[in-house]
Amino acid sequence: MAYVNVAEWNPYQVSEWLKGLDEVILPYVRHFASNQVDGKRLLQLSADTLPALRVTKVGHQEIILQAVDLLRNIHYHLNQENVQHLALRLSSKARSVCSELRYAAIAARTGGGSAGEEEDGEEEEEEAGQLRGMRKKQESVSTAVIGGVADVLSAVKCLVYWLNRQPFEGQERYDNIKKNLVELSIGLATIAQRDKFAENQASLILHICEKLVTKSDIIIQVSLYERKNSAECGQKFKSGITYYW
Repeated sequence: MAYVNVAEWNPYQVSEWLKGLDEVILPYVRHFASNQVDGKRLLQLSADTLPALRVTKVGHQEIILQAVDLLRNIHYHLNQENVQHLALRLSSKARSVCSELRYAAIAARTGGGSAGEEEDGEEEEEEAGQLRGMRKKQESVSTAVIGGVADVLSAVKCLVYWLNRQPFEGQERYDNIKKNLVELSIGLATIAQRDKFAENQASLILHICEKLVTKSDIIIQVSLYERKNSAECGQKFKSGITYYW
């Protein structure tokens, strides 16, 4: 994706950008131009500076400030934050929790011993109690898992924040994904806040995280770029061994 350096915009480019926001913003374009608002000043706009540019209506201020906020994200975080990157982060965090839970389940199954052959009713009852304890232990979740769940919820929040803006807002495909992500994250937060030994806690967290992986993978796409014949492949191999003759 091409880098957008908003700070280098001149007043004309700022004016052209304002014209594309909304029809109600058009009357203010000349005020921005007459005050020589360039890219640097545009990125620094706030509710306090807009009245000096004759933008006094709250609704019109919100349109400009929301657009400037998106422009700041593009200018400062384009290479670090975009929808596919956030979806990939969510998928990675959710997969990590799933792996941790599966490992804990295997360890719980293989770590316990058997009570041996039952010789009387008392021994059989003792073994049944041990098995119930093993099941309960298997369903408990560690602090690492709870920390992983917190990371997953944070990743969901960032992704939903992006999907709630243009150009994704209003698209049925992304609206459905966003709705599902919110529902799953609410369920995940509710389960994670239960008592440490709540019934089926680990199984439910695993089930929801698997669904989050599936939903986030829908957004992630493989991107292919054509390379010019004259361009290099992008990789250079150099030996780390120095020979002395």
